[in-house]
Amino acid sequence: MTSEADLPFELYSKIFMHSLPANGVARPNPHESPLLLLQICRRWRTIALATSKLWDSLFMEYRHEPGYEAVSPFAVHSTAALMDLWLTRCNGHTLSLTLRSYKYPEWTAQLPRGLLDVLQNRFSRWKHLEIHLPWQDFLDLGNFNGSLSALRNLTILVIDGVVPSVFDCETSLCTKSPLLAILRFGNLFQSVPRRLLTSVAAASSNLTTLQLESFDPSCPLAVLDLFPRLRQLIFRYIGHRSEDVNNHAPKAVVARVLSSLYIEGYLGDMLQHISAPSLRHFGVNVYDEYSSHAAISFISRSRCTLHRLSLCASTQTISPTLLRLGEKVSRLDLLNFAFKAQATGAVWTLPLPHLPRLENLSLFSRDGSADVFNEIFRLLDAHRKSLWRVHIILQPISEGDHPAVLPEIEKLVNGLHHFVEDAGMRITLQTPHLQWPDEDAVELNMVDMQLSYNAFPPYEPVPWSIYQ
Repeated sequence: MTSEADLPFELYSKIFMHSLPANGVARPNPHESPLLLLQICRRWRTIALATSKLWDSLFMEYRHEPGYEAVSPFAVHSTAALMDLWLTRCNGHTLSLTLRSYKYPEWTAQLPRGLLDVLQNRFSRWKHLEIHLPWQDFLDLGNFNGSLSALRNLTILVIDGVVPSVFDCETSLCTKSPLLAILRFGNLFQSVPRRLLTSVAAASSNLTTLQLESFDPSCPLAVLDLFPRLRQLIFRYIGHRSEDVNNHAPKAVVARVLSSLYIEGYLGDMLQHISAPSLRHFGVNVYDEYSSHAAISFISRSRCTLHRLSLCASTQTISPTLLRLGEKVSRLDLLNFAFKAQATGAVWTLPLPHLPRLENLSLFSRDGSADVFNEIFRLLDAHRKSLWRVHIILQPISEGDHPAVLPEIEKLVNGLHHFVEDAGMRITLQTPHLQWPDEDAVELNMVDMQLSYNAFPPYEPVPWSIYQ
């Protein structure tokens, strides 16, 4: 039998890599890998420091809430030095960074002093960059000479205001990234997408995935014209229904390589001018029956073989027209399906027929009554043959600053365990602002029904959504 001391260095390194969080992004927390590995023994510390891949990703956020340490347990003033040391250990690997600040009613959390210098000194090595920053931090971050020559994945969210019309697109991070393949804009780039996207197209011809929002309903037409290699487009129109698309008589766009499209809003007029013969995944959250019929016409006109349909039930009805389309695809997702108990004791929910191809389901309820739980069980049982992934958000209304307490929560957990064990479903239960009866679950507020707690705190998005 081989003792622990006889294991080769390479095997230790591979084992250590499996200790990283499930999403592959490490936090500077001494209770988690890789910092935890440094505290076990001298041999482990030596191997962990020499395993450069352990240090090529970093997740940091800044809340500045009372009692909250921005990168617990490190103080804010040492953050720049911490990041510099961390990234030095990755020994030349390309880097992945998630950096988030937050906006509050009175003020906005800004980055600690010196952190931008650390980031800019390594710009040529960034491969994945997700930044949620105040406007001034975003401007300062893009104020450098050079190129993000390795960057392929960029997510930008400006958290404290709409991007001004005087914004200089040429200084933006996304226009300095010649290899950029994935670009996601947050909801604060609504006012200048057309001008900014033109600059992005001039800088990089490799873009395959784009996510954005806009007041302009014709924006997808310009996007598909600017980026002929685009394979995935996620677009949310945030205005009211408009006939501007038809009034300007745009030319028809054939998106020949587009394989995945998700749209939200009053986009029936826009869909009349697009066809996508290679489309395989269609996600839709439309607000009127006109847009639903336009979506059906779009699929018919494209003559595509659709494999997956994702329907969002955020409005009061689900279009029967789109549900019938769901009967023809091999994979069906239903998102944001809501439950609510009524005064009569009955449970209100959207009418839903049996969907034999339903694979992914996300449920939401602000009601934690036993009647709602029984209705959830009924829905899962009716689709146990096809359903394999379920995400439940239970967010009861709390009183003041005190978290809600639901005595029936154990009934829900026990019932969901039954579907995990008997039907093989993968179920995640997310409970923000809920006080669990089990003290061990209070801190995370999220339970994975595979009998272990999720590694994701309640303020971090669950790693499953229509966007993936």
